[in-house]
Parts: sequence; C-alpha cells; structure tokens
Amino acid sequence: MISIRRFSACAAAFFVCMLVYPAPRTHAEDFRLALHSVVESVNTMTMSTAIELPGQAGKSQTVFLQHDGGTVTLAAESKADNQVWQLERLPGLTWRIRAYNGDGYLSVVVDNKALYGGSRVAVLPWTDSENQRWCVTCDKDLSVAIRLKTKPYQLRVNTLAKGKLQVDVSELEGSNGNLWNFKAVEKLDSPSIVKAPNGDLVVYMKKDGDLSKSRGKSGMLFRSKDGGDSWVRLADISATYGPTLFTLKDKLCMLAGVDTKLVLRVSEDNGDSWTEHVIKNIGHALESGGGAPVLFADGVLYYSFMDYGGPRGWPNSFRLYVASCPVESDITDPANWIITAPRPFPKEPAVSGTRNGWLEPNVLKAPDGDIWLIARVDHIAKGNTGAYLRLSSDRKQIEFDNVYPAPENKTGFITAPWAAPAKFHIVYDEKSGRYWMMANPYCGPPAQNRRHPYVRNVLALYSSTDMRNFVLVDRLLEDDQFSDWGQSNLRTGFQQSSFIISGNDLLYVSRTAYGTFNNYHDANMITFHKVADYQRMPYLKPDNIMR
Repeated sequence: MISIRRFSACAAAFFVCMLVYPAPRTHAEDFRLALHSVVESVNTMTMSTAIELPGQAGKSQTVFLQHDGGTVTLAAESKADNQVWQLERLPGLTWRIRAYNGDGYLSVVVDNKALYGGSRVAVLPWTDSENQRWCVTCDKDLSVAIRLKTKPYQLRVNTLAKGKLQVDVSELEGSNGNLWNFKAVEKLDSPSIVKAPNGDLVVYMKKDGDLSKSRGKSGMLFRSKDGGDSWVRLADISATYGPTLFTLKDKLCMLAGVDTKLVLRVSEDNGDSWTEHVIKNIGHALESGGGAPVLFADGVLYYSFMDYGGPRGWPNSFRLYVASCPVESDITDPANWIITAPRPFPKEPAVSGTRNGWLEPNVLKAPDGDIWLIARVDHIAKGNTGAYLRLSSDRKQIEFDNVYPAPENKTGFITAPWAAPAKFHIVYDEKSGRYWMMANPYCGPPAQNRRHPYVRNVLALYSSTDMRNFVLVDRLLEDDQFSDWGQSNLRTGFQQSSFIISGNDLLYVSRTAYGTFNNYHDANMITFHKVADYQRMPYLKPDNIMR
C-alpha cells in the first residue's frame, strides 16, 4: 500500500504526477505501487543534439541548448549553468523545462497569436499555456524527441541563411525535427539506511553535481521520524562513496573511505553532529563497499572496503580489505583495529570473460563460524560471476584460491544469477536463521552494450540457510514505464539497495533511475520502500524472474 504523506515538495510533485502515468501492468512490484516515499530527487539535465556542418555533408557536431535569460541559442559544451535545464513533470505525460539558473521556461514564441513551423523558442515566465507543455518520446539508443503536448510541432535546430542556427519548432509530418540527448548534471548514489538509537530512520546519500550551487560532491543525511512517510534533510557531511551506517552502544556511526583514509564518524545525538576519527591512512584512494553492512560476530565488528592500489584501470585496480575491532574496546582508537593486507584480483583468473576486477564485498559469518567475504566480479558477457573469500583466523589476511567453480565450503569463483550486475546487500537474520539478500538478478545482456553495460531494472529478494545456495524469494521492484524491454534496461535502474530488518519488515532504500530520460546508472532519486512480513513471502521459481 502506498503512503501519501508529506515529504519534500519536489518529491511530492513527482509522486503525485507519477500517479497519473498509466502503467502497462499492475503487479505489486511495479515501482509506483511499491514506492513508499521519495527521500530525495534531482532532475537537472543538459540537452544536446548533433547537427550537420554547413557545406560539409556527412560531418556533424554536437551543440548544447543554452539561454541568456530570454533568447535560446546553441553552443559547444561549456559546463556553465545556463546550459542546464530542470525537467519538471506535469500531469498527463507532460513536462515543463525550466532554465536552471532562472525562473523562465522553454516556450514557443507565439507571434500574432499564431504558432507555426519556424516559430522560435525562448525562455519565458510560466503562464501554464500550451506552448510551454512538452512531451518527450524515447527514440533509439538514449535519444529523445521533444514535441508540444497539444500541437503537432517538434523542437529542432533550423539552419538559416549564412549558416546561422535557430532553435525553433517544425511541423511533425514531413519534418526533420532533431533527436536530443539528455545528460544528468546531478545524480544521487551510495544510499545507506539505519535505525538510530532513538528510533528515527537515517539515510545517507551522495550527490554528484556539476553546478555552481552544488559543485563537486556532497554527502547528505536525511531523517524520518514517522517510519519513512516523510523525510527532512538532517546534515551535510563530506562526501564519500558507499559508506555504511550502523549503531553501537547508543551511538550512530559511519565507516567510510575518505580519500586515502579509513574514517569512523560517530554521532551521540542521533545524527545532528559528528566527530571524525581516522583509523588508518591506507596510502591509496579508498572506495567503500557500496553501503554493504557491517558485521557483528563474537564480540568483533567487521567492515569490508576497497582501494585503488591494483593495476591501473576499472575495476582491476580494486583490492579488497577487512577492518575489524573488538566492540568492547574504544573503536575510535586506531590501535584497537586490525586491517588485513590487501587482496588483489588474480592476474590470471580461473574464470574467463571478466574485466579482471572484484568490488563491493559483503562480510558475513558462515554457519561454521568462519568469516567470509562475498564479492561481485565484473563480468559483462554473462553478468553472473562472484567470488567467495575467507578471513584468516588472526584477522590479518584474506584467503582466496583461484579456482572455478569453487568447491563447497572453499574459496574461489562461483556462478550465480545475483552475483555481478550490481552491488548486492546481505544480512543474516537470527530470528529466521536465514541470510537475506537484495540484488539485481542477471536478466541477460542489455539491449545495447554502452558505457554502463548492465541490466538493473529488476530488484529481487533472495534467501539462504547456508550462505552458498541462495533461492529467489520474489521480485521487489520492476519497471512500469516501458513495455519495450530494451528501452527499460537502458533508462531504468533500481540499484545499490541497502536494507535493515525492523520487526517483521524489511526497510530499504534504492538508488533509483526512474522518470528520467538519461541512462539507468545516473540515478535521479533515492527511494524508500517496505517489505511487510518478509518471512511469509511465497518463493518463486528461478525462471520466473522475468515475465
């Protein structure tokens, strides 16, 4: 059941408008039905198109839509704010396109109360008129066509005399209206969720931006006092990729890699203020485990992370670590921590077809009491490869046998449908005696192998009793925007989920790319969801992961 309560004005506008967007299906896992609330959303884009150079048939250049407060022109990419546009959804599959650094909206200029082919486009104040409402239609690859909602005119670049370019509209029939590409200027990632000592829900996320108002990267904390119905921005902190929130001794804590340092942040007031403690300077740039949970086992806290100390290139530069500390000691004292030697990816891996890298490990206690890591292995061709590694008894080494497939209860590479498309999140639940995992299942190769060559438009829940054999429980989120599978896996993503167990429910956040015309990787939202009475969910057969 969807809860419609107060959250941010931007999120509320998005949510209300999404309710009128017709879905081709009405399954419980359809995104809008499974959406509880939006924690934060952004939708700032650049708009570019390719034009043929005057007098140079077959040669083209990419130009970007920009404005000077009124006039709309075209130019090479400048990364200036006047080339940034805010997409704002209206009811009825309609958008208004606002100039990011002003109050004006992309509008067709109506001369003498008439609109015609060749009518120019400008930035004008919002009047809620038909010449300001746009429909965006997805085309091949990631391009889109932009047309007026109620009139048969499409946005184009018109070449005038002497090669001068004008942004105007042309009649759809027989026109050569341009195809445009939207590129996200801001994006959200690295969500982590925890229940603070006072019962509040706290979510961390990172915003990457290239705007004067949010230049670079910023870390943000949000708080909910009503179980996730509404969210307020709690604090801004220095950004880091994929930190993990947790609680210990009535304190709210965060472990993260900051530059080359492993850092512990501690709050004694449920997130209002923080102290920062450097555990160790590793010497190479660090990347956290994508929000993978910490492990408490036999009086010791365990945390897995990565650095970029391996061979050059992504993802083969990643080396895995485990940091551990007795929970009864002072965890802010670096002397109480043990950090393993780095474990690089094998130079000649036993499994073929990978891009020579592992990342985003989960650290877990196996039924036999040993501490293990389960890591994602980057494998585009098959997308279903992972690795099992074990922590030595002295907590100083990560053990791995370069074999495939890994024998039962041994280290090595494995094949599993949840292993490679994206970061997975695993939590052991003592009440049920099961390991629970959220992951993007392998659904085959994407429609087009571009810069982000994975499929993440389905989020699923898995369960296991032995930490080895995970069975599919159910689909949690599915795209309900596109009936075309290729467009869906290009543009929609539910990824990097982070969840906690709260009574009989799973509470989780997702890095969500939805309702945007960019790629699935560059998410425009962090969304909050609930799985009620998760232990009673009916299990699905593996071949039911896709409809």
